Amino acid sequence: MLSLLNDQTIRKQPIALQNASQVSSTVISQVDMMPQISVRDPLGPFNTKGRPKVASRIKSCLEAPKKRTCSYCQRLGHYATSCSKRKADESLQDEEG
Repeated sequence: MLSLLNDQTIRKQPIALQNASQVSSTVISQVDMMPQISVRDPLGPFNTKGRPKVASRIKSCLEAPKKRTCSYCQRLGHYATSCSKRKADESLQDEEG
């Protein structure tokens, strides 16, 4: 009984391999029959979605440039992150506390 089963499995293996080779050859032939598509680069720059990376708005002559003001000491020319008064105050608090 076991020898009969072994004989049948041995006989079925080559058939499975033949079927696999036939399937792969038909796939290759279908790929060869497809027309070749070539994709070219775009001719020039094109508009993309979203916010523009470069400021494209034209500013009016009445619009003055914004001046940097510190939110800590209210002086012009710097922000709170680079405020010398704030840094001095923080260093004093560190020394006291």
